[in-house]
Amino acid sequence: MNAVNDANETAAHIAALQGRTYALGTLLQRRARIDLADSTRGNTLLHNACQGMSEKQPLFDPRCLLCLSCSLYASLGCVMYQAGGHFDCVLLLLDAGANVRVTNKFGETALHLAAASGNVDCLRAILKQGAVKVGVETPNTALTPLHVRVVT
Repeated sequence: MNAVNDANETAAHIAALQGRTYALGTLLQRRARIDLADSTRGNTLLHNACQGMSEKQPLFDPRCLLCLSCSLYASLGCVMYQAGGHFDCVLLLLDAGANVRVTNKFGETALHLAAASGNVDCLRAILKQGAVKVGVETPNTALTPLHVRVVT
């Protein structure tokens, strides 16, 4: 159940990263270690779910006047991107008791990664937990989750 690969990732780490909600739920029911950190970045299941591996595809932005008037909108850099993160997995992990205060090797909480991915639903879900500290800065860059969202 909690066997790990070379990066100290369990099947649950991979399921969370890929947004495999059913698989993650099954693994959690079978006692997957919810706060085990991988050895690469020190990410927990919640970090992985917030970060996600959603393929970012350029999307037409209907609010942009340039997009509406120009068929070459992508070449103008006038596109929106899908947010990363896997909201259903985040909810599942929070319901299972994932610790929102755990930091990875870079001092990032799951809130930092949710902010970087741009997934507002993931951000809201974590903030509703109430135990998370919004002003936590990463040691190397001194960025709070708000800073992360602004610069990404």
